[in-house]
Amino acid sequence: MKKSRYGFSLLLNILIFFMTAFGLFSLVINTFDLSAFAWLAKTDSPNDLSLVFQSFPNIAAVLLLIASFSMVIADIKVLSGKEKMSRWPVLMKFMATSAAFFGFCITYFMMLPKNGFSSAAIFDWRDTFWINTAAPLLAVISFLFTEFEPKFHFAWSFFCLLPSVVYFAVMLPLLFNGAVGVPPYFFMDVKGQDALSVSMWTGGLILFSFLIVVILFLVRKGLSIFLFGREEPRIKPNSKKEKESNDHHPKVLKIVSGKNGASSKAVRAKSDRIYHISRHLSGRWQVKLASSVKPIRLFKTQGEAISFAKELTKTQGGSIRIHSLLGKMRRR
Repeated sequence: MKKSRYGFSLLLNILIFFMTAFGLFSLVINTFDLSAFAWLAKTDSPNDLSLVFQSFPNIAAVLLLIASFSMVIADIKVLSGKEKMSRWPVLMKFMATSAAFFGFCITYFMMLPKNGFSSAAIFDWRDTFWINTAAPLLAVISFLFTEFEPKFHFAWSFFCLLPSVVYFAVMLPLLFNGAVGVPPYFFMDVKGQDALSVSMWTGGLILFSFLIVVILFLVRKGLSIFLFGREEPRIKPNSKKEKESNDHHPKVLKIVSGKNGASSKAVRAKSDRIYHISRHLSGRWQVKLASSVKPIRLFKTQGEAISFAKELTKTQGGSIRIHSLLGKMRRR
């Protein structure tokens, strides 16, 4: 990935970090009712710190704060040339981005339609705008358009289920036990709804959160292919693919003398006969004279071609030249 993309990723992650940090600071500081921060005060601010983190977008904001900070450090290391991009900061960013966007969807597609849209709920510069809107959207943009390395398998996507699963696994028992009096969302009202309804809501939302993860993964992969193309698989030395490549510009590997190197008048008289063993355009191995274009015979394997050429040197004299793409001297 070009350094300009790492620089853009660095800029976006710095913005995400300060947005989430300011929004969370505003939420937390309002619970203490400090006069020095009266300019951040809201009439509907919770007076209990535990109430702040009963909302899923606020928890997702904490994850996004940590993930964006780790990405800032990782981007700086890559830009300074100290190391390549590690998998874990990107995976952490993937988890936090999917969680933050899940919170964005809960806010805009469930809570606001039920409670009513208002400019105060959407554009409040003190906290909700940064946590519920700006930071999640910037996180999606940075993850999809700038953070293409390193690549990871789809199985890692299941790691991104942790925020929603842990959230519901912790909150529901607290609601059923009465440790939390007021449910943060209407679908978690365990007193007004039966356990089956709450369970169905919970299961459906967890599946929806995983759908978001899958969509982000596929879009990121699709954009990577669109921008950079499909990567050709790296072929190891001496691999089958390398052996089967068309040998348009072969390298001479060895010369095998006729009759195991024994000199004779008959061989020296026909020393101008040179049998070349190389790949034919059909993919088979050919034996042909250096002075001829047409092959003498085609073989499935190189070994068969070498054996045939040796027999020719015994009866006709001459030498053998073996061609390959490997560039290594073969000894017998």
